[in-house]
Amino acid sequence: MAKKTKLHTYSSLHEQVRQDLLDRILAGEYKYGDRLPPEDELCEYYGVSRITVRRAVSELAAQFIVVRRRGVGTEVSYKSSSRRVFRLSGFFENNSLFQHDLHFEKKIEADAQIAKVLDCPLGAPLIHRRVVTHLDKKRFTLAEIYSRADLKNASLGPRIQRAEQEISAILADDTVFECLGVPVGTPMISARRTYFTANSERVRYLFARYHPENYRFLVDLQPGGGQPMFESVISPTGMQE
Repeated sequence: MAKKTKLHTYSSLHEQVRQDLLDRILAGEYKYGDRLPPEDELCEYYGVSRITVRRAVSELAAQFIVVRRRGVGTEVSYKSSSRRVFRLSGFFENNSLFQHDLHFEKKIEADAQIAKVLDCPLGAPLIHRRVVTHLDKKRFTLAEIYSRADLKNASLGPRIQRAEQEISAILADDTVFECLGVPVGTPMISARRTYFTANSERVRYLFARYHPENYRFLVDLQPGGGQPMFESVISPTGMQE
């Protein structure tokens, strides 16, 4: 990195460092899988303390833009896309109130698609489960769950540290009709979620489809970049009295 860049004064130092790093990632200067410069190099570049750099990087990690790997460094986990993407952060849902029907559990070998998602060899042993979630006979979710079966785990299995999830719209197929009762061809929300351990090892992949009449997502949005946002008081042309 070039020596020391000038920061502005309109927001805190750590926020300015975070925003500049984020801008560089979004611009492609640091791509998915790239390693960020070490802390001392970032401190020299921005002219700030180590505490400031650590806080800025911690906030990027909390947004799943980067991931810290012990003994390796900080890597970019953000993947660029030609689509408009919202990065959302949250918590794993509490399913204790719901019932889960296991339709089947079987051992399979990873095909090309699943091997790529789980970053495992083609043909690696997996456990495939199909689960329908419901409450009081109202069906909510159909989930296809693929778990690694070739890892040396403790009795509880590897601890899940985080997950990445992509939400998209799809059409219901025959399996959805059979399990959720949604007519074939009906638009519905789907989610593809990959689970990671603390060492960024991919251990589980979930493909979920949500009943369109029984499920919704609510998102709280705030102004980004540390900048205030104001409602415009300028009336559009033709709307002035």
